[in-house]
Amino acid sequence: MVEPNNSPGNVGQNDTRFGDVVSAMAANRNMKLREVAEQVECSPSTLSMIGKGERRLSDTIARGLARVLGGTDAAWKRVFLQTRTGSEHPIEFYRTHLLANDQQLPLQGVRVRRMRKAHILSCLADSIEHRNLSDDKRTFRIDNFEPKRVQETSYDTVLGSVVSESKERQDWQKDHLFRIRAGESVIAYTYEAINLPHWMEADVHPASNLAANHLIVSSGPIIDPGYEGFLKVAVFNPTTKDRFIKSTEAFLTLRFWLQDIEQEAPIA
Repeated sequence: MVEPNNSPGNVGQNDTRFGDVVSAMAANRNMKLREVAEQVECSPSTLSMIGKGERRLSDTIARGLARVLGGTDAAWKRVFLQTRTGSEHPIEFYRTHLLANDQQLPLQGVRVRRMRKAHILSCLADSIEHRNLSDDKRTFRIDNFEPKRVQETSYDTVLGSVVSESKERQDWQKDHLFRIRAGESVIAYTYEAINLPHWMEADVHPASNLAANHLIVSSGPIIDPGYEGFLKVAVFNPTTKDRFIKSTEAFLTLRFWLQDIEQEAPIA
């Protein structure tokens, strides 16, 4: 294992070092660090020194890491600059950045990357296992997360509860039909609660089936970094007939954006 260098005055105990990122990317591919070093064509001791920030990441080894573990050599060099002396960003931030660089080109003119299915599932590994919200603002989690709701570039939430103008409340049940009366406006909450870390934001859009049901959804278009809790929107039925939303059908669609890593200077 490449042990993080947590010596006093150098890096905090919980700060991320480059070796932590290499270990995480190796674990993605079920590889031991000795195997990584062999395929990168450097000695295990050299890889360990680079991981601790005691030796510079050369262009050759950066290319080797990209070839063996994914990502690009430029992305590996950016991660090294960020983590050489320790970073407050979690390992998952850098792992997702490298995975993104492995599968899509940088978006020109902006400083975020839209997350794709593989990135979302990777970040939500803890949610799949524990299915609860964390108080850790460094962690991306979704309470009541279901992997089958992850689309190619988005996640479909479902309706969790509805409160009418008369304060009548409907809560989620399996195979339940939420009723929105004709001409009625209700406050609706997602079944999922989300926890966005400080390095991620999200767009929120009504699922297309709501428009097909002639329902109007009023919500803000952006969920800011650091948000924690259920999503709340107003839903209006402008028709003369009662409308129904199944507890299993898509309600709000979320697209997640990963903040990009600085090209040169470390993140403050």
